Amino acid sequence: MNCPKCDLNIVQPNTAECPSCGVLLAKASSRPVRRPEYIRPQAPPPPTEASGIPWSKVVRIGIVVVAIWYGWQFVTGKKAAASSWYQGADGYERAVAEQKSTSQPIVLYFYTEWCGYCKKLDREVLSTAKFGSTYPSVIKVKVNPEKDGGAAGALAARYEIRGFPTVFVVPPKGRTASIVGYGDSEGFYARLTEAVTR
Repeated sequence: MNCPKCDLNIVQPNTAECPSCGVLLAKASSRPVRRPEYIRPQAPPPPTEASGIPWSKVVRIGIVVVAIWYGWQFVTGKKAAASSWYQGADGYERAVAEQKSTSQPIVLYFYTEWCGYCKKLDREVLSTAKFGSTYPSVIKVKVNPEKDGGAAGALAARYEIRGFPTVFVVPPKGRTASIVGYGDSEGFYARLTEAVTR
């Protein structure tokens, strides 16, 4: 017989008490002996696969896409505004030929690389999308008299350039108007609009 508590094998048949743990065998003998069972630890459930991309990642991707789009619009807008200008004395000759077929005014801009006001005029007015949309039909020419050999210098002498920046509005017929210097974008737009609509 085995002790129901400690599972000691008791050899003497009429023993009333377990010599090891002291349990009364007469009371415990009617119950079946239970051996302790070891409980196996359960394995953790497998990780659940994400059903999609988390929202935080979607939001981050969306922000990046919007930022890239706005950056692209800004850069291409500036490139479009800058690329629509004829350059140098050769560009002036092409602008004159275009003016004969379209009868649009020419905006002729004389500048230099060292002129701070020229850079400011370029940045605040001439290279902006607003300038292109305000004057979509004018023919635009940029001339740096210090570049392009003697042809640009001769063109500057012909227009009697005394300082930079100097902008001329050359209509198909009538008198040429000039804007010398640059103060701010508002004043420049007002003077240019007056010259273009004459």
